[in-house]
Amino acid sequence: MGLRTPARAVLGGILLGAAERDPDREAIAFPDHSLTYRDFADYSRNIARSMLANGIRSGDHVGILATNRPEFLPILFARNTICLLKLCRLADVENNPVS
Repeated sequence: MGLRTPARAVLGGILLGAAERDPDREAIAFPDHSLTYRDFADYSRNIARSMLANGIRSGDHVGILATNRPEFLPILFARNTICLLKLCRLADVENNPVS
């Protein structure tokens, strides 16, 4: 079964469009890590496939608790690619939850 991005998955569509237009351009840059749009899209698709394989479906609530790390954005885009409801919580460096 292939993974398709529904039209209502705006963030996922934006990422996939950028990956098609300029795949080798840097999309995420952290001091110790970077991803091109191609790598970002591939990483997000793999996470989305993993979510689907583990029984997560469109409309399910999925929370993301993460510090400011490169992995956060691909997870966010993966979640939106399969149209999950927005339920995010971020944590700052000191692990103090913020909304």
